[in-house]
Amino acid sequence: MISLTYIGSIDLCVLCVFVVRSTPSLEGMYLRIHFTHQTWESHTFRSTD
Repeated sequence: MISLTYIGSIDLCVLCVFVVRSTPSLEGMYLRIHFTHQTWESHTFRSTD
C-alpha cells in the first residue's frame, strides 16, 4: 500500500512538471494547483479509509 502511494506521488510530480512546462501561464498554474489539490484530497481520503 505504501509503495503504491509512493509511486503515485512520483507520477503526480512528473505530471505536474509536464503541465508546468506545457502551459507556463497563470491559467496553467491555477489548473495545476487545482488538480494537485483534488488529487491530494483523494489520496488523503484513501489513506484514512
